[in-house]
Amino acid sequence: MELLVVIGVIAILIAILLPALRRARESANKTACLSNLRQISVYLQQYQNQNRGQIPVFTMGGTAYVNYFIYLNSSGSVTVNDYTGLGLLVPANIAPSRRGSKEGAVFYCPTTATRYTNNDFNYWDPARPDISNPWVGVPGSGTRMTYSVRPEYWCSDPPVIQYPWSRWDMIKTTGSTNVFILPKDPNRPCFPRASAFTNKNASAILMDLNNFEDNRLGVHRGGMNVLYANWAAKYVSQEYIEKHLKTIRALEATAPTGRPARRAHFDMWLELDRL
Repeated sequence: MELLVVIGVIAILIAILLPALRRARESANKTACLSNLRQISVYLQQYQNQNRGQIPVFTMGGTAYVNYFIYLNSSGSVTVNDYTGLGLLVPANIAPSRRGSKEGAVFYCPTTATRYTNNDFNYWDPARPDISNPWVGVPGSGTRMTYSVRPEYWCSDPPVIQYPWSRWDMIKTTGSTNVFILPKDPNRPCFPRASAFTNKNASAILMDLNNFEDNRLGVHRGGMNVLYANWAAKYVSQEYIEKHLKTIRALEATAPTGRPARRAHFDMWLELDRL
């Protein structure tokens, strides 16, 4: 009887303590994620100091999905095997370049659940390089981060996909498959400056919510961490962008490619700008 009482007391204590432990762990993960974003902001500031104020914040392809590629093995039928997006911080000798380096985990939110194995940090399957996610720069295998970048600037010129000479003007983009692209101009910087985004330094440029529905349910218990072009990082409740996520879900349900949803994607980022 005494043993049963002791076991019962222990079970009650565990039931009381587990929620507190989960909250403490989540709080630690949220803090670690904010630290990641601040470190990435340091990398971006170093990059802009080396490149006339430009930062590699843009998306690829014909959709407006929030983008997370660091190293691309191919684009359609074109073999690329090159760094892209924030991955360009690696060949610039700013972000960690050594393959398998644990420092590369700064590009991965400790809380974000991944939908596929190949989203995991430094995952490698010798038999399936196509689904691997090694850190970083392994030909034949792409690398994804769990953070996503603002989809205001766009490029699709494989195999040199890291140079977006064309700008995707979201203000003139409709909710259909139409897209307004400015013509190539070698006199225009190939990367945007922080002040060139729609809301300039108040623009959100990076967040830990990516395009998979599984990850839209709330990264940090109903919210996400966001990095802004003024290099401030903060936590934002998902309730502020939920209406945009609902629109995106509805549009993507009728168009798997996501093209009709690109305006809704951009509206979501504009909402983050106002918070």
